Amino acid sequence: MKGGSPYQYSMPAHPTHLTYATCTLALLLEGLLSSRRTRRALKWLTRPALHWAERTAAPLVLVRWLYVLHQRRRLERLSWQYVNEGLTGELGDIIKSFHLRAIGDGTYAPTAPGGFWLADLQGETVGIVGMLRKDELTATVHRLNVTPRHQGCGIAAQLMDALTAHARAHGIRTLELATSPYNVSAISFYQRIGWKRTGYKNYLGIMLITMRLDLAI
Repeated sequence: MKGGSPYQYSMPAHPTHLTYATCTLALLLEGLLSSRRTRRALKWLTRPALHWAERTAAPLVLVRWLYVLHQRRRLERLSWQYVNEGLTGELGDIIKSFHLRAIGDGTYAPTAPGGFWLADLQGETVGIVGMLRKDELTATVHRLNVTPRHQGCGIAAQLMDALTAHARAHGIRTLELATSPYNVSAISFYQRIGWKRTGYKNYLGIMLITMRLDLAI
């Protein structure tokens, strides 16, 4: 995920058509019935019909705001799940997870087709990306991130160049990854460097876009 936080980009799957319809109707009724001009224009309605519309609008508006609150809390929970999974999983022990070995002076090198790369700027880590082998010819890209204030400087492209060069050198023919459909900047970046969308996958209740890069071309 290029430069975005899980809270911002790990959005849930799209709401159903019924949810869209309910929220749209609630907004319309809320706007119409809160306008004096509209109420005057609706004098042709019988009093019972107008009262029914007013009574209907209130619960629909409540449903709309409860849905928004539910989605916000859901994103917060999923955000922490994403962070905890990373810290207790592959990022909890990068050396072991990505099969690195020490080569001196605090430097590590890959020992397998997988690997992990850092972008360093004057002693500050400004970007990361990892790769794990899936099978003999396929590897998956993990945790591509660039710090917000260093985005747009070509750091993500350099990290991916290093990763793809390493993959080719170890006989990997295909790279795969998944990202949020709401992370538009990441999707655009991947497409610019040759990645193609292949479908969707479920991750912690979120529908992610899957993408693929063919290194054999």
